[in-house]
Amino acid sequence: MLYVITAALNGLDYTNALIAALQGSAGQIPFRVIVIDNGSTDGTTKSLAQTWAGGEVSVMRNERNLGVSAAWNMGIRIAMANNAEAILVCGNDT
Repeated sequence: MLYVITAALNGLDYTNALIAALQGSAGQIPFRVIVIDNGSTDGTTKSLAQTWAGGEVSVMRNERNLGVSAAWNMGIRIAMANNAEAILVCGNDT
């Protein structure tokens, strides 16, 4: 399975657009999205969890901004622990 890792910091609209684009273009490729919320204050974590509940999206929250590299590394570790076959790291504004 492909794991897509992205970090978010008050980027709800960008993150929703990224997930929707992935869903629209993945075709038959099974994938999961891991969003690492780096301490957003705009309700990103709650909104993403509600919008994408029951789907292929997981949201993890850091209480403060650890930086994009730390967030990506966190997501990569989660993907590897779940036996990811491939990992794609991208910005939520990609």
